[in-house]
Amino acid sequence: MQLIILAHRGEAQEFLSNLELKADPKMAGLYSNETQSLLISGEGIYEVMSKLPYALAKYNITSVINLGIAGALDPDLKVNQTYTIRTIYGFNETKPKFKSFTTADKNAKIDCITTDTRVLSNNFAKSLAPFASLVDREVWGIAKCCHQLNIPFYCYKLVSDIAGDATQCFEIKAKAIKFSQILFEAYLSHEETDQIEDQEYIPPIQMSFSNKLKYNKLIKSISARDSKTQVEIHDKINLDTILSKEIRSKAMAQEIITHLEGILNPVGAKIEKALENTFDDFYKIGAQIKMDPKLESKRFKLSMDINSETNIEKLKKALSNFDYHKLEKIWDGDFNVQ
Repeated sequence: MQLIILAHRGEAQEFLSNLELKADPKMAGLYSNETQSLLISGEGIYEVMSKLPYALAKYNITSVINLGIAGALDPDLKVNQTYTIRTIYGFNETKPKFKSFTTADKNAKIDCITTDTRVLSNNFAKSLAPFASLVDREVWGIAKCCHQLNIPFYCYKLVSDIAGDATQCFEIKAKAIKFSQILFEAYLSHEETDQIEDQEYIPPIQMSFSNKLKYNKLIKSISARDSKTQVEIHDKINLDTILSKEIRSKAMAQEIITHLEGILNPVGAKIEKALENTFDDFYKIGAQIKMDPKLESKRFKLSMDINSETNIEKLKKALSNFDYHKLEKIWDGDFNVQ
């Protein structure tokens, strides 16, 4: 079953008028028929995440599509035009969220960032613009739930206005009918679009089964998002330079995957680079650093093989020079630590 998600009832009115849906007896704003369900989530990440799990649990959801309005951070985008979304970033009060998500739409080229609060100033809009071309209030929460359950997710955003000072004068209710009609047309277009067949990509070196799966998934996502061929993606990560290194094939495969992840998720790449700089003194003496893979905690484990007094002295010096405040800055969104 497909789940359609819209934030406001005004946006959903065209869907409710044209799709034969019955109201759910236990949750207001949830409707369904034999093949579709529709959730009016309310505005904001927390509204979404308080309602979406119920809808996903009750129905056998095989795909999710979010449609709604968004503010433009890129002045070149056109008001009243709908864009398909490729990558979704999150922004929490004053800093970006560490996790980003990519939709299943292989033809999408526009990114969106979700904020906890409305963007009511040009300064706030300017701080968000380097991350994405559009800003909304819900889609990051939807994408997170879908990612956790491995449910294919699509997103269409209608540009309602230019985000910033002018947003304060914007009245959605006055344009709700028009917006709902445009969004419903986008939905029908999505339903009529044939899905692009999957393509298998051969890694440039021998890889383990799990790494090969990761490689294929990354190449497919980057190719779909950036309209690049496998060769062009290899050029972007300087594959020849990686292949010329005198390192083991396993380490080489991991470096290729890490570079591909950096292209797909530049925010994550910045975090990894910042962490690498922070722990550089430990790496130089052969110590190993292990952190939470999801980067939800600042806690880390340090391990090192000790076979001489020299090792101990080097470790003492590295610990003495380590500045924990640099790690805290990264968690506050400052990725420029040296």
